[in-house]
Amino acid sequence: MLVGQIPPKLVSLSKLVTLDLSHNKLVGQIPPNLGFLLNMTYLGLSHNMLVGQIPPNLGFLSKLGYINLRSNKLEGSIPNELGQLLSLQILLLGDNYLSGDFPHSILNLAASLQYLSLEVNMLGNVLPPNIGDLRGLIELTMSDNMFEGHIPASLGNATGLEVIDLSLNNFTGQIPNIFGKLPNLTSLNLQSNQLETRDWEFLNALANCHSLKSLGLAYNQLRESIPQSVGNLSNKLEKLFLTENSLSGQVPHSIGNLSALNQLALGTNNLSGTIERWPGNLKGLQLLNLRSNRFTGQIPPSISKSYSVDKPLSG
Repeated sequence: MLVGQIPPKLVSLSKLVTLDLSHNKLVGQIPPNLGFLLNMTYLGLSHNMLVGQIPPNLGFLSKLGYINLRSNKLEGSIPNELGQLLSLQILLLGDNYLSGDFPHSILNLAASLQYLSLEVNMLGNVLPPNIGDLRGLIELTMSDNMFEGHIPASLGNATGLEVIDLSLNNFTGQIPNIFGKLPNLTSLNLQSNQLETRDWEFLNALANCHSLKSLGLAYNQLRESIPQSVGNLSNKLEKLFLTENSLSGQVPHSIGNLSALNQLALGTNNLSGTIERWPGNLKGLQLLNLRSNRFTGQIPPSISKSYSVDKPLSG
């Protein structure tokens, strides 16, 4: 593995197009003069031990299509100058110590940006209401930060989104119906926030997401009964996490329609009644969490014929 600092003399390689030094043991700061390598289209410095701030000079690299600075020790705010990179398709800044607000200048990249990764940082405050202007987004991962406020309704305008991860933040208010406008959505993770629902209308909307494979709603403030409409979710749904909310009533029999489920977490709620009718329909279940509820009766024999219930489940 490479060790030491990134030498500033790299700038002498004026024709450099690709610089990939990822997965090494590099230390020190990112040299600001990398911003003079004007032909560079690819910058990969992930999984090192780089410190300091992201150099604003990177905003000079107008040909850059890929930036990966994941898994370092970078700090400070995300420089507004990155919003000048109108060819940028992939921006991966997760797993650092970045702070401040969501960089509003990133919204200038509406025509190019496809992958935005900001997870595991210390970013906060509310998201810009027009974040959905990034209509080319395919993946948006912002988990494990300190974002707050409502989830912007404009996200429903980014109709190419396939993966959304907003978990482990401080989002509040009702889960919006806008996710039902995303026909390509495969994974939606809203776990570990303070989200609520009054009428479960968002779940009805999600029935339009025919490719949805994973839905994470655990560790929120969802109340009342799970509606029968849960059975209208995608027949490709493999993971459904509803652990540690304040759900009550019986588990709707329609959940047995979700024949592709292999992970189902309903633990630590106030669910009641028996579990006789629906579990036997879920032949592919590998992980089942029903702990700490008010279920009554026996575990139906149909469960033991189709899967094991003694494996741990997170979510």
